[in-house]
Amino acid sequence: MIWLLCIGALGRMTGSAIAQAEDTPRLEFVAPAGGSAIRGETVIVVDTDIQEIQQAELWFRYNGDPIGTWFPLWESDGSPAGSEWAVWDTTAITDGNYDLRLVVWLPNGEFFERFVSGIRVRNYSPIETSTPAPAPVETDFVSAPTISPSQTPVIIRTVVFPSPAPNPASLTTGEMLSTWMFSVLGILGIFGLLGVYLYLRQKIRGD
Repeated sequence: MIWLLCIGALGRMTGSAIAQAEDTPRLEFVAPAGGSAIRGETVIVVDTDIQEIQQAELWFRYNGDPIGTWFPLWESDGSPAGSEWAVWDTTAITDGNYDLRLVVWLPNGEFFERFVSGIRVRNYSPIETSTPAPAPVETDFVSAPTISPSQTPVIIRTVVFPSPAPNPASLTTGEMLSTWMFSVLGILGIFGLLGVYLYLRQKIRGD
């Protein structure tokens, strides 16, 4: 009889635990995933089936911090719209490994927590492992013609310097010749006049 009572109590406890597990709402991080490398502004994506959320909070901390200090990242009053709940600007923190913590409060005072650990922030340091390439997007475009190395155009840039402005004090060759001829004629004229003057003076004295 005692064995039957124990078996019945164990069955009720097991059934209660299964019902409680089935009643647990779905709440999980979709992105970023644990151990992934991120940089810049990263979207926090959450998947949940909770319909009524009174308040939601996101926190972050340094991975492996012995003190376990959490820093506020985001807060929302009411149910967030869609699955993209927040944007984490990782440029405001130093590179390193971080943990995220999500806390969701229900109107009845109950709350649920979820964690994701080992997120690698790499804004100013190289990423240790390659990240998956984004899926190709089909778009309509016109491809540019392929240019072989022998057809590669060579661009020759010719630098043309402006012509200097003419110097008002400079003389051309013709002007220099004209000036020289006028100078010679002037000198010859002076000597001619001087010779006439001496001739007339000598003639006047002889008379």
